[in-house]
This record gives sequence, structure tokens and C-alpha cells, in this order.
Amino acid sequence: MKYLYIIAGILIIFSGIAAYNLTHTRVKVSKPFLVVNDRIMTRAEVQALIKEQPGDKSMPAGIESVITHQLLIQEALKQGISKEEPFRRAVEKYYEQSLVKFLVDRKLKSFKADATKEEIDRYLLLCQKRVVVSKFEYPSMKEANSGKKTDPKRIEADFTQLPGDIKLSLLTLKKGRASLPAESAGRVFVLRLDDVQPVQGDQIVSIDINEAKAFILKKKKENMMAAWIRKLKNNAEIWREK
Repeated sequence: MKYLYIIAGILIIFSGIAAYNLTHTRVKVSKPFLVVNDRIMTRAEVQALIKEQPGDKSMPAGIESVITHQLLIQEALKQGISKEEPFRRAVEKYYEQSLVKFLVDRKLKSFKADATKEEIDRYLLLCQKRVVVSKFEYPSMKEANSGKKTDPKRIEADFTQLPGDIKLSLLTLKKGRASLPAESAGRVFVLRLDDVQPVQGDQIVSIDINEAKAFILKKKKENMMAAWIRKLKNNAEIWREK
């Protein structure tokens, strides 16, 4: 009998706790703002969706756009489009593209680059010049460093019209000197600055310090990214059919 009283006492205690919780606990539920069939949305959720959509972001027009969007989603699900192979491939492609974009953006932000006063001054000076450059191309960095002779490609153009990689290389070159080997688009090149000439008055391009600095930083970070990708390739196991 003693054990029965103990068990009964325990049940009464737990029943009391349960009754207290039922009468005193309040679950905080967000107030619905918009309901489209069985899709319930809060005001904050609707505002966030309107903010992400292009076009008119005013509340009345935005709500209509959200309603239309939700109805189209529901209809697509009803028709089973989400289970079809073309849709699956499209989602996979979008997922991979987004994944790569997030990685590249994050990596670019992590690179530390600077534009020195000498580089900026040199860039501003060359923007008023026409240059003659010899470009030596090699299939690999090894061959470029070997000193192997190759016929150069002659480039004569206003500095502002040159590709970005060539512009950056010329910032540290004096007339008659050659650059260190650099890689771009899978090819290795060496540049020799043969001549620097004045640009005709009507062809002078106005460039300010901020534009010059932005260009230098952008190209340096792009080169860092290219070097990082080359490192990934060198450390990977890659097989190609011969």
C-alpha cells in the first residue's frame, strides 16, 4: 500500500505541473499578413519578398506581385514540374553557379592588394602616351624562364587601349627593359617596352587618381585569383583523354 501512495503522489505532482503549463504557457505566433491558398506569410516575410523583386516596390503593387509569384509556384508544384529532369538540371546548374560565385567573391575579398604612389603616377603618365611593345608568348612558365628565343608580336597602341594585363605589366617597366613572365588565359607572356611616344592632343584620355587606383587593385586581385586557381589545379588529380 505504501508504494501505491507514493506512485499516486507522483502522478498528482506531474498532473499539476501539466495543468499549470496548459493554463499559463503562451506560444508566440506571428500574425499572418497574407495568405495564398495554404501559404501563410507574415508582414516581415512579405516585405522581404517585395524588396527582392524588381520593379515597383510599393506595398500594393508589391503584394500583387507576391501573390502572383506564389500562385505560379503552387501551380508548378501541382503540375509536378519540380520532379521533372529538366527542372532538376536547371536547379543543379543554378546551385553550382551560385556556389562558385560565393566562393570567388569571398576569395577576392580576402586578397590584400595595394596600389603604390609610384604605380598610380606611372599609370596616369602612360595614359597620355602611345607605346610600342614586343610581346613574347610561351606555352608554359618553364619555357618562358628557360630563355628560349621566340618571335615577338609587335604591339603599337595608345596605353589606354591595351588589355589590362599588359597595362599592369608596363607600370614597372622602363624603356628597353623586359618584364618577368606572367600568365593570362592559359598562356605565358613576356613584354618588352620598346618605345613611349606622346598621344595626339585630341586622343588624350582624362583619368583621375581614383580610377587609376581602382584599376591597379582590380588587376592585382584578378592575378591573385588566377594564381590561386593555378595552385588548385596543381594540387588536384586531373586526367584528360589523350
